[in-house]
Amino acid sequence: MLTQGDARIPACGSGAPRISGDSVGPFRLDESIAELKRACPRLWYGWVGISDGYAVPTVAARLGGATVVALASDSLESATLSKVEVMGPGPRTAEGLGVGSTLAQLESAYGQPEASQSDCELRVWFAPRPGLAFHMVYPPGKGRECGSLSDPPLPPDLRVRSVILVSR
Repeated sequence: MLTQGDARIPACGSGAPRISGDSVGPFRLDESIAELKRACPRLWYGWVGISDGYAVPTVAARLGGATVVALASDSLESATLSKVEVMGPGPRTAEGLGVGSTLAQLESAYGQPEASQSDCELRVWFAPRPGLAFHMVYPPGKGRECGSLSDPPLPPDLRVRSVILVSR
């Protein structure tokens, strides 16, 4: 549901917000759910399983057509946001990058990437943009087996599936 931009996820504002190193519109790392609710009074509340199967409290809203999801430290309104993820086109960085951008475009703006994989998902990040990471997907027919997703060289036509903000 979260990746589909489901209509049950409330909208917050009408424009596509800017992605920075610590926020996407009103979703700001380390802010409380109560603070987020001041800008987005209607949020979707739920739980998302992370890699080890542990359920984490989550809030979400649609911003500029994209679903933005934040993991929270607790389910209380005083809980803080620890990870923010943009799932869908719309929000962009100051350089115009976001979901759908290619690795070549990211490298042109930020330089050489670092890469890792977890749970068969490839992520790249760049030293000049701490806290900002990109979940990448291989083009159809060019995929690699799990375990070798981050092996160099990375194809320049990899695409951003989601943009991830984490505390530095």
